[in-house]
Amino acid sequence: MTIAELKENEIGNVSNIYLQAFGTRETEMFVGLLSSTTSKCFVVKNGVMPIGLFITKIVERNVEIITIAIDSNYRGQGLSSKCIEFVVQKAKNSGYENVFFEMDKNNITAIEKYSNLGFEIMNEKNTIKGSQLVVMYKSLK
Repeated sequence: MTIAELKENEIGNVSNIYLQAFGTRETEMFVGLLSSTTSKCFVVKNGVMPIGLFITKIVERNVEIITIAIDSNYRGQGLSSKCIEFVVQKAKNSGYENVFFEMDKNNITAIEKYSNLGFEIMNEKNTIKGSQLVVMYKSLK
């Protein structure tokens, strides 16, 4: 498995992975993030084949993980954790202070998994649509 910044010729392949994970409801956000100057998209590959992606955004002295999407054929193999570890190491090497992300408050399994990676719940919030989220962060100091 390798992780690298997304190249323009890979957008079609990762778009399919994103649609598989999130459906069409998030397409506009995905396109916006790909064209944003403040976010970066990374592709996870098995050999030359894209099997996942994640998008990060710089927020002051912090790195936010916006989304992670793994091809359904490769889920359950720890790839999300590897993506997060990649972001943490890259952020630490670049001098950022924290890595954080938001996730569904009811996803207990993921919360426990990310807690084991050193993340803590910073706060909880409700979305406009009524979902409950937790904000998890990891200090890099």
